[in-house]
Amino acid sequence: MKPRELSLEECRALLSATRYGRLGLSLNNAPYVVPMSFVYRGGKIYLHSRGKGKKVLYATKNPNVCFQIDLLEKTAGPV
Repeated sequence: MKPRELSLEECRALLSATRYGRLGLSLNNAPYVVPMSFVYRGGKIYLHSRGKGKKVLYATKNPNVCFQIDLLEKTAGPV
């Protein structure tokens, strides 16, 4: 199956349905991906940080970041 781009409405629904994702950053060709809780409100993604540390350093030096979420569905029976 060929992947397709999600519509804006589908993206909003997914962001509203979960609270955890992964923030991807990069500095000097060194990738850094960290799991984070988040809130999606008013069309914006809010993440918490202490205001210092590796995430803040990477994002300050290179603001090109990505955010990825998974929406896991429960399955019936053993996996």
